[in-house]
Amino acid sequence: MKKYLLERFPTLWNTQLVWMLPLALIAHALCFILGYNHLTITNFDWEWYGADVYLDNNAGILLLLFIPTVLLLLVWSLHLVRHNAFKVFYPLSRWQLIGQFLSYFVIITASITLVFSFFFGAKTKMDSYCENSFFSSALVEYNKNEAYQESIYNNDDTRISEAITETIEEPIESFLTSVKSFYYSLERDLYDYGLLALYFALAAASLLLCFRLTSLRIGIITVLSAAVLMLFFILIKQVFSPYIITTLYSIRSLFIIAFLGYVFALISLVFFMRKMSKLVAGVLMNLLLLLAPFMLFYILLEITILIIEPILLSYFNNYNSITANEQKYIFLDWLLNAWYIFVRVSGLVLIIPFLALYTKVIFKWKAMPE
Repeated sequence: MKKYLLERFPTLWNTQLVWMLPLALIAHALCFILGYNHLTITNFDWEWYGADVYLDNNAGILLLLFIPTVLLLLVWSLHLVRHNAFKVFYPLSRWQLIGQFLSYFVIITASITLVFSFFFGAKTKMDSYCENSFFSSALVEYNKNEAYQESIYNNDDTRISEAITETIEEPIESFLTSVKSFYYSLERDLYDYGLLALYFALAAASLLLCFRLTSLRIGIITVLSAAVLMLFFILIKQVFSPYIITTLYSIRSLFIIAFLGYVFALISLVFFMRKMSKLVAGVLMNLLLLLAPFMLFYILLEITILIIEPILLSYFNNYNSITANEQKYIFLDWLLNAWYIFVRVSGLVLIIPFLALYTKVIFKWKAMPE
């Protein structure tokens, strides 16, 4: 099997994707089963209102899920360091290099998202709980176990909270409302935290690619340089923020300066690489690769603010005078929401065409003398 992969699919053999992906899928299946079985009526808190509370009440489970994540990444790292085709000048094409990056991204994503399978299991179990018959029987059992004396419910009972009068819900309705609140909060948090996990995996895959392309020394200097740049940016924001806001009206000016600096560094690397030392060029190449997703996101964000939103919002503001075009309005509203989603994932999507163009810079750097 190894010989077959080495001869026909060297990228899969080099990145260990064929072996790591089944292990990760098995781990995800076990975490899903654990989450499904963990959420029962005996440990379900009747006061839960969100996934954050769920996380706090299950710190031990989350710590347990952290262990297989570390083991998967550790085993993969031990196999990965044995072979590096790029450093030994093994002939690699542009798409093989992109394939390595995608393999890193897939493996890291599969390893760090075990907790999401746990919550998907809990969410699936929650679907089976969304029946009033279950809640009615569960409420009776809960009252017996907790020796809770339920008061007589009256539809006219009200409560006043901060000068707001509301009708008191029947206990079963109150519990059903809290469960639905938890359910939709969990669904929303899975999307938000999932997107954050994908960007973390993208950053980790980019950093790993930097180490694999250059060397441990250049990689460490790159990380230190990135930390210094981040501290410098925070310092500029804190010290000069009042003056910048009063003169340039927006903190966006800082991001514009950072973007212009990125473009200047990219142009310098492309046209003046031969005049740099290989160490400096390698650090600059790694920094530009690490910052690429954020710059791509910033470009689309500026396009949205300056072009997309003014055009669509001007149409929405005139909607009262064009009620006949309701279908067109609905389509544009859907288009705007779809664009917002694309902007949020732009760093994940556009990194591939960027890397396809950036490989020319990488191969050019590799050809430089030591």
